[in-house]
Parts: sequence; structure tokens; C-alpha cells
Amino acid sequence: MALAFFLLVGVALLLGYALDWTITVLDSDTVTAFRVVVGAGLALWIAHEIVLMVHIAHPAG
Repeated sequence: MALAFFLLVGVALLLGYALDWTITVLDSDTVTAFRVVVGAGLALWIAHEIVLMVHIAHPAG
């Protein structure tokens, strides 16, 4: 669980650095699209991790 948390924080930091780089290089419409895609992907990944943790903690059957 702690490893998953630190991985999540690490990925979030890397995405933050990537976003900072795109803000300085790309135009605002591209940056907005990038934020939407990254935000949606991160939200889906976090939801998947939560479902996986609940499934491991309380297996069906």
C-alpha cells in the first residue's frame, strides 16, 4: 500500500514536470487538451487502483 502511494506521488510529480514543460513550449489549446487527457487518465488509473485494493481486501466468493 505504501509502495502504491509513493508510486502515485512519483507519477504525479513527473506529470507535473511534463505539464510545466508543455506550458512553456506549446500553445494554450494544446496545453488544455493535454491537461484533460492526463487528468482523465490519472483519474481512471486512481479509480482502478482503488477497485483493485478493495478487491484484494475483500475478495468475492
